Amino acid sequence: LITGVDYMKEGDVVTVVSDASTATILYAEMPIKVVLRIDYTEPGLRGDTATNTLKDATLETGAKIRVPLFIETGEL
Repeated sequence: LITGVDYMKEGDVVTVVSDASTATILYAEMPIKVVLRIDYTEPGLRGDTATNTLKDATLETGAKIRVPLFIETGEL
């Protein structure tokens, strides 16, 4: 089972090691860092900066993450 594919987009390079005799994937190495666009997040409210508050966001790949309030839709 490969995890983290929600953070990949077309064209990203993944190194895969497999057993040629059984075609079984033994290891897959994903990029350490990726740059993804925020497709959607609610606007941050003014005055909510006193604490480390997070809000939900959806990435261009469909993955859902939590981001600081100052992050807006369309940012990378």
